Amino acid sequence: MIKPYLQLIRLPAGFSAISNVLAATMIATGGHPEPAALAITLLASLCLYFGGMALNDCMDLAEDRRLRAERPLVRGQISPRTAWQVAIGLLVCGVLLPAFISFQAWLFAALLAVLIILYDSKTLPASLHIWSMAACRYAHWLFIFACAGVQSLEFWLWPLPLLFYVAGLTRISEAEAGVAEFAPFQRLAIMLFGLAGFCLLLLTVFLGALISGVLALGLWSTWLSRLLNTSQEPMTALRVQALVRQLVMGVVAMDACLVTVAGYPVVGALLLLLLLPGRFVGRWISVS
Repeated sequence: MIKPYLQLIRLPAGFSAISNVLAATMIATGGHPEPAALAITLLASLCLYFGGMALNDCMDLAEDRRLRAERPLVRGQISPRTAWQVAIGLLVCGVLLPAFISFQAWLFAALLAVLIILYDSKTLPASLHIWSMAACRYAHWLFIFACAGVQSLEFWLWPLPLLFYVAGLTRISEAEAGVAEFAPFQRLAIMLFGLAGFCLLLLTVFLGALISGVLALGLWSTWLSRLLNTSQEPMTALRVQALVRQLVMGVVAMDACLVTVAGYPVVGALLLLLLLPGRFVGRWISVS
């Protein structure tokens, strides 16, 4: 059966990795990506992303046996040994492939792999957990920029909104194990989402296309506020999971905002189309 393996790697969430690659590459190359480098970047990105998801299940097996009985390792659909082989194999491929582009690309791929392992292993203090996950997504953009050969201050500024957004969604995802205490998780997440919006506004004013950027920021803020308003009612584990699913796919919306701010609104609109296959596959395979 292939479904347990697709669940192990969280297939629907992979569309957010694809949107990262397309958005960051468009910004880095000024709208003129080099096809071979883009293909390698996309393949390496998916290997790192899916490998990280599989590794997470391998390392969380004891916890999942208590809290997440639906996961394939807990149900015995995949053996732990096979899952480890899948995770390590994907991560190794994700690190090696960028070497065909440049040493810089390989270096950032290796950095991203280290951050993924740190997050999945939970070796960092609990207070840094959300920032560990956010750093992975931030470093993912830096890796993509490195594959495109970008070396400038903007290299570090463009992914900042994504850093705070992912920190916020990771904070909410922590409530899946304790929904009775959902309100404190939500309060901090809203602050982090606010910082993401503020960074997006600064990029619009100082680096981006003002009119399309403000429009994108307004649409993103409206979507996010409506989504969070639906979480004011008493939460259940299923409702938290549904909220997390939408926030994960919201990474695509953030990517669309960033590429629109950079002056490519048509590309931003096209990126939103990735939400369609993501939601379709998400009915069959969970993203969390």
